[in-house]
Amino acid sequence: MTTHQGGNEAMPGCHDSSERQVRSIFVSDTHLGCKHARADALLDFLRNHRADTLYLVGDIIDGWALRRKWHWRPIYDAIIQRLLEMRAEGTRLRYAPGNHDAFLRQYLIDMGVVEVADQFIHTTPAGQRFLVLHGDRFDKFEQYATWFTMMTAATYNVMLSMDYWLHRLTFRRTQRNVVCGVVKTKAKKLVMHYSEFERQLIENAEKHECHGVICGHIHNPKISELAGITYVNTGDWLENCTGLVEREDGVLEIVNADGSVRQASQPWGPMSVEGEFNGDEPQREVAEEDVDVSEPAEVAVA
Repeated sequence: MTTHQGGNEAMPGCHDSSERQVRSIFVSDTHLGCKHARADALLDFLRNHRADTLYLVGDIIDGWALRRKWHWRPIYDAIIQRLLEMRAEGTRLRYAPGNHDAFLRQYLIDMGVVEVADQFIHTTPAGQRFLVLHGDRFDKFEQYATWFTMMTAATYNVMLSMDYWLHRLTFRRTQRNVVCGVVKTKAKKLVMHYSEFERQLIENAEKHECHGVICGHIHNPKISELAGITYVNTGDWLENCTGLVEREDGVLEIVNADGSVRQASQPWGPMSVEGEFNGDEPQREVAEEDVDVSEPAEVAVA
């Protein structure tokens, strides 16, 4: 699979005040409740897009930050209202909780407003199956060293604050998230090395007979291919302000908040392999040994 790279700046003609119709939207790691959440950019993004299906791929609400200090801005209510508006307009809402918003799981199920599962299977128009999940269950630090994860989350917040004040004190001449960018580049390499994050997700997608995986968690927007399986990370709304959209023709695009394309997949060819699954399959349970974690995961099929 070949991808096209785009710049981080707005591309001419990409930003329009009218809503863009897409087949699916995937958003993760918005961290509403964290004082550094870029809620204004997220709200604009949601208002400028219409979709048949919206996947909320975990860490939408930051329960960790809210436990430390309650920080709930009116714009967060506006975002929730926009989600409800999209649902009323016919958008299917699907929620795969992450490590920061796992506490919402039962509440959301009881509300019945969104579909909730540990992971979903999304099928493209050409028949490709993508496993959609947050990804924290495949982060060994998250699973076996929670203290380290909590410590790094606190450090991350400090770095975001440093970036914010550096950006303001230099009258916005300094690029935003400089401190975070340098430190996170080193940290990502460490996490990827020890947790083998991408490899484990690829293997899990293969076990579910999927052609790719769409995840969040590590705040690193990316489309790549490993061993014939497509790996997609949607990014985040603290630093990158990126989401993933699926066009009507099935092409996947990582887009910036203003709608400009950062990276895109090539168009998918029609599937002709005998025995391929389709999106109308009934749900099936995932056994513990399939995902190599301490608890079984629930999977829902689009």
